[in-house]
Amino acid sequence: MRQAGKPVKYVLYPDEGHGFARPENRLHFYAIAEEFLAQYLGGQFEEIGEIPGHSGIVN
Repeated sequence: MRQAGKPVKYVLYPDEGHGFARPENRLHFYAIAEEFLAQYLGGQFEEIGEIPGHSGIVN
């Protein structure tokens, strides 16, 4: 994607497997996805704010 000049946002949750077991991580992922979709498809999103306990690492 980067070679093609497309924007990339990679989020790693080191304490998760294939799905989301921890609600904090699920909420964090949904907030990141909502912002991404609003940015590229148009629309509004709510700022992510603070989600205590999530393990997301955003690159």
